[in-house]
Amino acid sequence: MLPWNGAQGAYSIIMDDYCLQTSKSLQWADSVAYSHQLSIAFAVVAGRCTADDWAKAVVMIKHGSEAVNHSDKHTCSDPAHCQGSTPWLAGSAQLFYEVDTSTRLIQTNTGIRPTFFGYPFDVATDVTQDALKSLGYLGSRSYTHRNHSYGGLNQWIPSYFDGFTTDYDARMPTAMAASQMFGMNEIADSAITTKAWAVRETHGVADNSYAPWTQSEFIDHIEHLAALRDQGKLWVAPPSKVIRYIDLTAQLQWNISVASDAYEVQWNTAMDSLTRYAVPLRIQVSGSWKAVQAGKDLGATSAAGATLISVDPSQGTLRLIPAP
Repeated sequence: MLPWNGAQGAYSIIMDDYCLQTSKSLQWADSVAYSHQLSIAFAVVAGRCTADDWAKAVVMIKHGSEAVNHSDKHTCSDPAHCQGSTPWLAGSAQLFYEVDTSTRLIQTNTGIRPTFFGYPFDVATDVTQDALKSLGYLGSRSYTHRNHSYGGLNQWIPSYFDGFTTDYDARMPTAMAASQMFGMNEIADSAITTKAWAVRETHGVADNSYAPWTQSEFIDHIEHLAALRDQGKLWVAPPSKVIRYIDLTAQLQWNISVASDAYEVQWNTAMDSLTRYAVPLRIQVSGSWKAVQAGKDLGATSAAGATLISVDPSQGTLRLIPAP
């Protein structure tokens, strides 16, 4: 199983405050990414969304972008870090609305249940993290992991990975540049050189959001990512997809048996785990093979005496047939 979908590193960009008046450019950002066959994550303030916002969100999801939960009303979870905001106290109605109700709103209006949470002001507590885990979330972005350890770079260590401690680097205004570890393109380049997953927190483009991009700056960034993707160096994907890839790699087990015309790879991992982390894995097999799953040719490719296959174990047994 190859790290980072067969690339040298991975990258996710999370754009905050969808549905707030300050961030009205995220659909435009998604369209730019989609035109380059890339995807973003847009963090939804669910309680502020209009019917038009939800309709646009559905289109963005169809493009491959991820709706990240950014709470119900964009209030703060911990009064020790955010003054003047009602805290999400354990067992309180505020916690319910900010975490659970927002989850339900996103699922009801998009058809997709969110699995990654971006905290407003990036402030989390043990109580809120536990609430997310109980709701089936895969991970979150919180303040204590901004620029943590590797400057927003998450190393490939599946057996020790925790999606709720995702490291990331936030785009900051010029006056706070010292709080930003990497430049916009630099963080993607660093993911490749360190063979890591880089996560960028940002907001809108040419709008009234926090530290907005210019349009030309954003387009340049997307073009840079697309070039690295085309070179096979960088896997660009939303955060939940990357977390699924890491977690499935850590958990996956299998048996190989011999059939009359093929080897059959049967997955021993429990089906609920295969479903929870359902994502295509990039697998390399020595020799030349045709890969078939559920009667479908997976379109394996051959290079340097090996076969590369993208397979989602949740879809059943993998058959490896010797290629002529």
